[in-house]
Amino acid sequence: MPVGLQLYSLREVVEESLERALDMTRAAGYDCVEWYGCPQGTQDPAGARAACEARGLVSYSMHVPEAWLQADALPGTLDALRALGVRYAVLPWSKADSAAACEETAALLAGAKAYLAPHGIEVGYHNHGHEFKALPDGRLPMDVIVRGSGALGEVDTCWALYGGVEPDAYIA
Repeated sequence: MPVGLQLYSLREVVEESLERALDMTRAAGYDCVEWYGCPQGTQDPAGARAACEARGLVSYSMHVPEAWLQADALPGTLDALRALGVRYAVLPWSKADSAAACEETAALLAGAKAYLAPHGIEVGYHNHGHEFKALPDGRLPMDVIVRGSGALGEVDTCWALYGGVEPDAYIA
């Protein structure tokens, strides 16, 4: 099973030198990377992919800005994600402080999924702690977002634990 690194973990190094960050990633034994909204990945996705491939790394997924998932932005998003070579487009944040906000996020993800899935790109959602604080109706925001959209849940286990759930039980 390939093991990847979320490049946000090396964001300060990435800001100085993408090549150095990728060299460090490969030297540490990682096989693939998950991009975040850094300029190297968003402004020159083909160059970012080439930098990965030169080091034997795969561009696996990307945390994409919410604006990239809006209906009118999806054609450009698809072009960028294809150039980067990723299989997953993951929304890394939602306000998720009400049922309405969660349902809006779910609708956004569902629309992006419908557009991107035929092109081999899956859509996901990355949680933080607040998605595990129950809404007034008892539902968890993470459940409303993921189940309502059909998107994948990229469960950040540290944040899930911080949010008050046992990550292994939640994932199961």
